Amino acid sequence: MDTGPEVSTTTNLPLLVDLGSDKCANCQKMRPILAALETEFAGRFEVKFIDVWKNADASATYGIRVIPTQIFFAADGTELFRHEGFYGREEILGKWRELGIGIGSDIGSDPGPDAG
Repeated sequence: MDTGPEVSTTTNLPLLVDLGSDKCANCQKMRPILAALETEFAGRFEVKFIDVWKNADASATYGIRVIPTQIFFAADGTELFRHEGFYGREEILGKWRELGIGIGSDIGSDPGPDAG
C-alpha cells in the first residue's frame, strides 16, 4: 500500500484513501482490511494509506479532523464521499456500490437494485 501524500491515480481507477497513523488503534484494525481490498480488487479500485504523523501536511490538505478518515475518489479525482472512524470491509464495498462504482458482483450477498 502506498503511504505517500499524493492521491492521484495513474491507472484511471477509483481510489480509496485512508488517512490515519500507525499509532492509532482503529487505524491498525483497518490495515489488514485495506491490504485485502487492495489485493482482491486490484484493477477495479486503488487503495492508498497516508500516515498523517509522517505526512503532517496531509491533515490540512484533506481537512482531516479525526483518524482514521477514508476518502472515496472517482477515477477523475473528484471526491465522492468521506467517512470518519473505523470502516469495515462490507461498509467500504457497500459504499462503492452506493456511489455507482462498478467493482464487480462479488462484493457481497446483496445484488443491488440493478440485479434481476
